[in-house]
Amino acid sequence: MPPPLSYVVYGFVYDIYGNILSDAAVTLTHSASAGTLSGTTDANGEYNLNLGNLPDAWAVGDSISIKGSKTAEGTKTVSTTILGGGSQRQDITLAETSDFVYDTQVQNRTNI
Repeated sequence: MPPPLSYVVYGFVYDIYGNILSDAAVTLTHSASAGTLSGTTDANGEYNLNLGNLPDAWAVGDSISIKGSKTAEGTKTVSTTILGGGSQRQDITLAETSDFVYDTQVQNRTNI
C-alpha cells in the first residue's frame, strides 16, 4: 500500500480585531469520513494540518470543515472543499464570545 498523499491545509487564526492568536485550537473534519485532525497555532498564529494524516482516504473536491477556537476569544467554523495542488490556505477570524448570561424570562409590567 502506498503512503498517504501529503496535502497541507494551513492558515492563520485571528481575533475579531485582526490580531493573530497563538495557541488557538484548530480542528479539521473530513466530511465524508468524519476523520479529524487537531492542532494549535504557533507563536505567529499559523496552523498546519496534513490531510495525509487522516485515518481514511480523501480526494480533491471533498468537503472539510475547520474550527478555530480560543478561550475568552471566540470560535468559528469554516466549511470549504479540498482544492487541487499540494496545499491550500484557509484563514479563520473568530467570532466574539460573551461572558454574560442573559435572563430570557419574560417579565410583565403594569403601570399603576
